[in-house]
Amino acid sequence: MMTPMHDQDHEESPNINSWRQLGPFGINPLTMESCAYGLRMLCDLSGEGATLLQNYFGLKESCFGRNWNSTVNNTPSVGSITLDTNCLLDLATFILLYNNYEVTVRNKYGVRGMSKKTYNSYKKDYPECFKNHTVMFHPNAQSSFQLSVDGRNVHAFTGRSK
Repeated sequence: MMTPMHDQDHEESPNINSWRQLGPFGINPLTMESCAYGLRMLCDLSGEGATLLQNYFGLKESCFGRNWNSTVNNTPSVGSITLDTNCLLDLATFILLYNNYEVTVRNKYGVRGMSKKTYNSYKKDYPECFKNHTVMFHPNAQSSFQLSVDGRNVHAFTGRSK
């Protein structure tokens, strides 16, 4: 039986459960050897990846280090960053919501983004699959919602940024 977290071929529902799966979103994991403590992953970034991380961290402008390789997922690299290896699932959830997936389904192994239609179909066909998962509905999918204005986070409830 295919379950939402294991159906790797379902195009509508990307699954992120490893650093390598961040490549299509502009983040190319390189090595943990660059961190003396083995706690962080060195990653090169494309323009898309840099924008994602600027929004994830609420940064006003790019403050990333020089890139190590020339491309990320066949797109020019614009910088690099070392990321805490424990942030993968939170970062993956953010990336999928940022990319307007209406629903994220998460367990301790990975995160899957999907439309509400796909979620409802899976829930109907495989209700037992969601018992040990956290389901998050994107409140602003397909809207003009802004995460930040001039590097300052926008308050999600009021829309205030000053």
